[in-house]
Amino acid sequence: MDFRPFIIFIALFIISMTIGILIERIKRKTKANLIKSFGTPPKNTDYEIASIENYHFYTEKNTDTSNQIDAITWNDLDMDSIFKRINACHSSVGEEYLYHTLHEQQFDAEKLLEREKLIEYLDTHPKQRVQIQIYLTKLGKSQFNGLSAYIHNPKSKLLKYPNLYRLLAVIPIIAIGIIFFNSFAGIMLTVLSMLANSIIYFRLKLKMEQELNTISYFSSMLWSSRKIMKIKTENTGQFFVEMKKHLKSFMTIRRVMSQAGKNGMSEFLYLLEYIKMIFLYDINKYNSVMGKITKESTAFRALYEAFGEIDLAMCVLSFRKSISHFCIPQFHDTKEIAFEGLYHLLVKDPKLNSDIINSNSIITGPNASGKSTFAKALAINGILAQTIHTCTANTFALRFSLVMTSMAQRDDILLGDSYFISEIKSLKRIIDKIETIFCTCYIDEILRGTNTIERIAASSSVLKYLSLKDCLCIVASHDIELTTIMKKLYDNYHFSERVEDDGITFDYQLHNGSATTRNAIKLLEFMGFDKQSVDHAQQAAANFDKTKKWANI
Repeated sequence: MDFRPFIIFIALFIISMTIGILIERIKRKTKANLIKSFGTPPKNTDYEIASIENYHFYTEKNTDTSNQIDAITWNDLDMDSIFKRINACHSSVGEEYLYHTLHEQQFDAEKLLEREKLIEYLDTHPKQRVQIQIYLTKLGKSQFNGLSAYIHNPKSKLLKYPNLYRLLAVIPIIAIGIIFFNSFAGIMLTVLSMLANSIIYFRLKLKMEQELNTISYFSSMLWSSRKIMKIKTENTGQFFVEMKKHLKSFMTIRRVMSQAGKNGMSEFLYLLEYIKMIFLYDINKYNSVMGKITKESTAFRALYEAFGEIDLAMCVLSFRKSISHFCIPQFHDTKEIAFEGLYHLLVKDPKLNSDIINSNSIITGPNASGKSTFAKALAINGILAQTIHTCTANTFALRFSLVMTSMAQRDDILLGDSYFISEIKSLKRIIDKIETIFCTCYIDEILRGTNTIERIAASSSVLKYLSLKDCLCIVASHDIELTTIMKKLYDNYHFSERVEDDGITFDYQLHNGSATTRNAIKLLEFMGFDKQSVDHAQQAAANFDKTKKWANI
């Protein structure tokens, strides 16, 4: 009796069982890692922002930007670092959408509540959340994937002469058929058509490498979307509905060129690639897919954004669970910011602040006392409130407004602008903007780039102008003189310090009234400057306080 078939069967059974066990083990490990990492700060922050800003770039270029955070405000508040601290998205679509969302302040409470509804669903349905995470992770991230470029002008991505490529793809088949009637002519035509198609394929593919990878990523996004749609999701708001609705437009697109542009292929895949080359498969399939995207451009964008919203909601929920405390913001119609337990997201062991700012305000205080950090914490939370509906505070209430800052100006060598010119330009853009939309303006050390007399005069003039407009202006400054000049128009707050023999300590707490102390000279002493220089500086400052004139040095 021949036992070989039985042995082969047993061997195949053992192999298949082993593979099945390994796959199941990988699935369990992936699931465990997702559960373990959820609600923890993102580990990978070492990536280029340029790789994920395309969706924002194309959207900003082609839509109204009146409610978007401008580049100066974004840089002043180091929003790239804020983004990286929040970004726990599982896909490139999600993180590109998050990056844009943090730029685009939402002035519609209903839209923010829709976003909140999805976040709440994910929070209260952990089983479904993990399933969605798995499919988001399977799509994964592909830097510079190019998918967002198809949103605004997909027609420009279409290849010219599509009918020619269809004809060229059929010629090898016709040539093979001719062999049965005229072997010489058929063989010659087959060889020539295969050679011609190979040359065309390689020339086009070199130009289209990125586009083929993009279509491959889109194919994976469709797969993930279909899987997510199979998960039972009820009362989740509009985003799952939008995804299901617009996914139907692309149901005819299946596994689209899944190996296009990939390296490290097996022998079988090399053979498959050669067959695709002869029949111009990827070229014709690419044009077919791009034609579909062009025809269904509205559905494509809606699908992209719905997918992005789901990944964003997952990210925001994880972010909330990764910080000490947070709140959902409250919105009102008055010119007021009320907050309890407010802190700066990027500060380690931050101090909490609570107060109500219901008027234009000047915040004074000595060096390193925390006034600039506090102003940035307010500004950042104003942005987070109107984008991801989350604030780093126990409570945070505000009016819908565009956040604008003038905080970290510097010389612009390329434009030939001095520090002072850069400051003026930064302030002018705020003055222009408040004519069209309600703004909350944050200014740090206004007009510091010029001499004291002109700085005080010009600053008080600018602040008076801002006080007459429909905006909320919060200024951090060393110039205590401004608190006296502007006392009828601006409220005063301050941060303080305690000077002791062994150093200076700060409480980093916001207090009412203007600052009454200075510490710059004392800091010179603590930093080890020679005693004669320190004593000379203290005497000069004391003489100025008495006479309001500087003595000759």
